[in-house]
Amino acid sequence: MEAQTPPVLEQKPELPDLLRKHETRPPAWQAVLWGGGGMVAIVVGVVLWLTPVLTGSVLFYILGLVMLAKSSERARVWINRQEGRLPYKWRVKLRHVLERFHRKRGDSGGPIAGSP
Repeated sequence: MEAQTPPVLEQKPELPDLLRKHETRPPAWQAVLWGGGGMVAIVVGVVLWLTPVLTGSVLFYILGLVMLAKSSERARVWINRQEGRLPYKWRVKLRHVLERFHRKRGDSGGPIAGSP
């Protein structure tokens, strides 16, 4: 019987962080507004999730997390770490969708890594 060679794993290119590092720290009042808005969006998402008639809670969760990431470096790092646990295919698709969103809006560089 011949020895079997182990399967070769496909090398996938490393993806950058989903949310970019802040170039400058936002003023305290902006951080409070972004953080408060993020918390409100997450609470609205929970209320929509608990209400069987209304849907769309995922959008509020995403909006709330992005707003929290704009207000806090710790939240941004946590979101990037959690996003890194997703399957590679989902991570690539997420970046593609966000890039299209920013291109459609005409943003010259949103919080998403890899956007123009």
